[in-house]
Amino acid sequence: MFWQDIMKSGKGDLESLLKMVFLCIDSPEKHFAEVVQTSIIGLGTDDDSLTRAIVTRAEIDMMKVRGEYFNIYKSNLDNAVIGDSSGDYKNFLVTLLDEKI
Repeated sequence: MFWQDIMKSGKGDLESLLKMVFLCIDSPEKHFAEVVQTSIIGLGTDDDSLTRAIVTRAEIDMMKVRGEYFNIYKSNLDNAVIGDSSGDYKNFLVTLLDEKI
């Protein structure tokens, strides 16, 4: 029902924003898995988005985000982040990902 209302709102920024808000509220793990993937896909890394996604979820539900990432992309979130970062930045992210909370 809600998705139909979003689709009726029209195409463009409003539709994208409403979908993102609904996804974040309904399934934050899925939302943050998609944020991580979007941050690392293509040339370069969106460091700000990647950092924000990992830092904000590290102590809350990173295990669920990992599981959702694997379900969607059929690959390991940790390996994806490690493969797309380097140096101290990579070490920082790996430290956050290794937290077992």
